[in-house]
Amino acid sequence: LRGDIARLQRCTEIITAGDGCCRRSKPFKYTYEKEIVMYAYFKKLDYFSTECTYSPNAYRGYARTFLKDLESIRPSTILDIIHSGEAMQIRIEIKLPEQTSCERCGYMSSNR
Repeated sequence: LRGDIARLQRCTEIITAGDGCCRRSKPFKYTYEKEIVMYAYFKKLDYFSTECTYSPNAYRGYARTFLKDLESIRPSTILDIIHSGEAMQIRIEIKLPEQTSCERCGYMSSNR
């Protein structure tokens, strides 16, 4: 929604890049969040749901609500966004912002 192509590119990759942190794969990349939660529940898996202390004021909440509203009208909205991010190609000479770490918790972040 902000036109942040660097984040869109990172979020649509099947494996997260990890400079100094764990690389993670996304086996459920094309699976809806509701289905993932149901899978974890039925398999009796531990579900990590702790949110960042800054999340209540984050723009992400508004974007999530907007996307859920779009999904109710067109069920393929989120998958369409993922496919668009995968298809996007950025020229090599374009400088993208660097991913940093949160000063408070040490987890990867786009801000201090």
